[in-house]
This record gives sequence, C-alpha cells and structure tokens, in this order.
Amino acid sequence: MLENMRGVENLTRDRLEAIISQHAAAKVDGKLQKLEVSGRVKFTMKKRKIKESLEELGRYIDMLDKFQVKADKIAVVDELYTPEGTTGSTLPIDTIRNNAKKLYNTLTKTWCSKHSSHAAGLLLEQRLIQKPKKRLSQLHRHRHRQRQRQHVTVDQSAVQVRKSAPLSAASTTSLASTPSHNPSEFQIITNLCSILQGPCHPCIGFRLDSEGYLRGTYSAQRDAAHMHGGVSLEDILKGKSWTFSQREQYDLSITLVSSLLQLSHTPWLQGTWNKRDIIFFRAKVADSTHGISVDLKHPYLSREHKQKTPLVHCSSGDITDSSKILALGVMLLEMCSALPIEEHLEDGDRGQHDQYTEISHLQAARRWLQESENEFSFAFLAAISYCLQCFMKPRASLSDQAFSQTVEQQVLAPLENERNMLLLGPTY
Repeated sequence: MLENMRGVENLTRDRLEAIISQHAAAKVDGKLQKLEVSGRVKFTMKKRKIKESLEELGRYIDMLDKFQVKADKIAVVDELYTPEGTTGSTLPIDTIRNNAKKLYNTLTKTWCSKHSSHAAGLLLEQRLIQKPKKRLSQLHRHRHRQRQRQHVTVDQSAVQVRKSAPLSAASTTSLASTPSHNPSEFQIITNLCSILQGPCHPCIGFRLDSEGYLRGTYSAQRDAAHMHGGVSLEDILKGKSWTFSQREQYDLSITLVSSLLQLSHTPWLQGTWNKRDIIFFRAKVADSTHGISVDLKHPYLSREHKQKTPLVHCSSGDITDSSKILALGVMLLEMCSALPIEEHLEDGDRGQHDQYTEISHLQAARRWLQESENEFSFAFLAAISYCLQCFMKPRASLSDQAFSQTVEQQVLAPLENERNMLLLGPTY
C-alpha cells in the first residue's frame, strides 16, 4: 500500500502507527479491507508545492493591483484634460438666445421716454448639465449606490427685477420661477420706470406673454440677500483688496464662458465686453476673510438701453466673435492673477493715435502669459491660450455650431473638469 511512494523513506514507526490508528480498516461482507491512505499521503507531500504556488499567485495579484492603481491615475489625468465633462445646456442654445432677445427687446420698448438711456443688468447663470459621475471616494464608501445630480429648470417666461439706484434708469433682471398664474391675469406694463420709482417690494416679478408684452407685478424672492449698489469686476481688480479663492475663480470663469456661448448673437452681447460690464451686488454680510462685501456668486452683465436703439431681431450669423472671445481670455487672465490687464501694458503696445486697443491687450496678454506660465493651472493656461488664438480667426462665429463646440471643448470643458477634480475629487 505504501510501496513506491515518495517522501516516506524516513517515516518512523510511531508516525505510521498514528496514521493507521486514525484510519481503522473497514469490513465489507465480513472481510477486512486494505487501508487506503496513499491518496492522503500524496496530498500531504504536495502541500509545499501548493504553498509555493499560492505565494506566487499572491505576488501576481499584488502586481495587478499596482497596475490598476497606475491605470486609475492615468484615467483621471485623461479625464481632466479631455473635453468630455460638459454635456451642454439645460435648454437648447437657440431657446436661450431667443428668450434673451425677447427680454432685451421687451425692456427696450417698456422703458419710459423721459430718459435718453437706461441701464439694465442680466443675471449670468451657467445653465449646464453634466453626466453624473462617481468620485473615487464615493466609490469606496458607496460601491453599490448610484448618485445622480438633479437639475432644476425654471419658467423661462418669468422675469424678476430688482431695484437699484438710480431707480429711474437702472434695474437688474433674471429669469426665475413664478406663481402659476395665467399671464393675462397681469396688467401690461408700458412704463417700467414709473413702477421702479414708486413704492414697491425690493424684488418684484413680471411675466413675458407670448406677444412680447411685460405683465405684472407680484412680489418675488431674491436669489441672495443684497444691498443697494454694486461693484464691477474692474473695481475689484483695481482695488487689489480681493484675492479670488480657488472655487470663486473656477465658478466665475465657467459662468462667463457659458454665458458667452449662450448670449452671443443676442443684444446682450451684440458687441464686445470686458470687466467693466460684469457687475456684482454688495452682500449684506461682509466677508471676514476678504474684508469687503461682494456677492461673487451672482454676476450680472450690465448693458445700456438707448431710446433710439432699434429692436434687435435674429442675427444672420455673420457677426464675428473673435473680439468677444479675446475679451473673455483677458478676463480669465485677470481673475487668475487678481490684476487688471492695464498693469501689463507697455508703451510699445499703443496703436493708432497712440491709444491702447484690443490688439494692445492681445500683445500684453500673450507676454503676460509667457512670463507667468508656471503660475497657471493646465486648464486656465489652455483656456486662455485658446481664447487668444481665436482672435486670429476673422470668421470665428459662435452661431456656427462646429466652432461653438470647439470653444466648449477647448475652454469650458477643461475648466469644468479641473474644477470638479480639485474641489470634488477624481472620478471613476
């Protein structure tokens, strides 16, 4: 039974007796059967080999784990620098633009005839939808749970107007939710100034009907608590009393980029824009960190309405947007450094009539970017560089869907992805 078996040459009598005593011979039909332990002995002799195999398997598993960790890091970098984070606006761009045109034209014909011009500010919002993605930290804690982002759309026919000084010449507007009333239940407004000058709630609501008439009013709720009076992005940069936090840099930059994509070829962005046109209200509660009270979460695009300005209809799409995109790149550069572009202009940048022009700003921005390249993150460097390059494209038009998608991929997506990774953690 134990003959010709390997590894039993040194088996002692005592050990053999122990094996036999544990495996008493069985009887079949009264006959004593042989003790079959050869299979067990062979298995015992293979334990060392099995142990070695398991150790080798463990080494291979550890190696695969290391490869997986490296692959995850590469995936995070690829996601950060590829334009796949943004999936577009909560509404079609054409719908947003048509609503913006309708609002502008309605305000223009509803102002009083007493003043030659009126100032109005449009609340800028991102209105972006993103694909829900799991963060690595969430994946480890909630492996079997799915997390989705919720997006709330608002009634696009609703307008909120906040009173600001001078009341007869200025207001701030935003699209917002309203009571579920029929627009015809409200009175048609023919003189907006008279309502703003009279005693009324600090934030009042109006409705735009299908005919383009402004109807109202009703008491509305503010998105945030403000005081009267505002400050421009130019004032903040010139004052040098504010250092943008990382979140403020990304959020405000993404808002400006998405607003350009949405409002281009509307009267709100019919011409170019700059830091003087970006207005913030002063918050009621001062920021203890910065020492000033500015609500950076709610930027407004300020525009002047003149009495003789004709109503603006749908654009033919021939207007170039190269100047607007250059201005966007300059503002991104200024916000990253918390300094105005004027501090980097040189005498050699002056153009015709010894004046600084947008070409002057382009030259100063390129020089500034090259000298301080290491001070900017990858996303800001890529976004600003692309904006400056677009100035050399005389036919650049955001009404062209292909070009608009390129701007979204090269400017908006890197900023959004980098913001999400730095503030929320990498995705899986």
